Amino acid sequence: RLRHMKVFEVFDSVKAPEELRKVFRDTEVLKLSASRNSSGVTVHIESERLLQFHFVKELERLLNKEFFSDMGKHAVIAEHYRLSSQYTPASVWEHYYESLSEELGAKSRLYTGFLQQTEIEVSDNRILLRTEDTFINRHVGEEVKRCIEEIFKERFEIALPIVLEFYSLPFTDEEAMEMKPQYEFYSKEKLRSMGVMPAAKEDFEEQGEPVTAQNMSAGEKGAEGQKSAEK
Repeated sequence: RLRHMKVFEVFDSVKAPEELRKVFRDTEVLKLSASRNSSGVTVHIESERLLQFHFVKELERLLNKEFFSDMGKHAVIAEHYRLSSQYTPASVWEHYYESLSEELGAKSRLYTGFLQQTEIEVSDNRILLRTEDTFINRHVGEEVKRCIEEIFKERFEIALPIVLEFYSLPFTDEEAMEMKPQYEFYSKEKLRSMGVMPAAKEDFEEQGEPVTAQNMSAGEKGAEGQKSAEK
């Protein structure tokens, strides 16, 4: 049984630097799970202390290099935390935000940019993310919301709602022209490469058609008209 065995008791052959050994000194390996249809292995760990993202990724890198690669396997680490009762959802957010931000940034720079420009209001009942209403912010915001809610549920067993709130700023015509590049001329291919898809991608049939608030609205109306005609 692996339960109650520490990380470097299970992987005792891995040559890890002393700093990394100290970080994971009290971290237990709960189980190893392998996929039947692929070479993937998940290393489930549990800690009573919050672990920073870069340390988890460094451990993952070492395990793959010195242990799983010889077996033709690739491992990912799945974290679970058993924190003391003094931690509330709000305090978990406070102490884990830096690591969370780093992890989201590793997924996409858009996620980091979204968090940096967002007003964050924290309570034990919800996390409010308030930012400017733009096409990109709406789509990136939904992805950030999904990621954060999954992390809190899977790692902390906390069902913490993430609420998105968007506001519009009044612009003069001159200011609107200056802000224009932020809102338009994102092709489908560009949005896909950025990890953001149009809400109704079937409405943009021409290769590289620019996505703007205007043609998004027209596209939605066109799609509705087409559905009515088909009926």
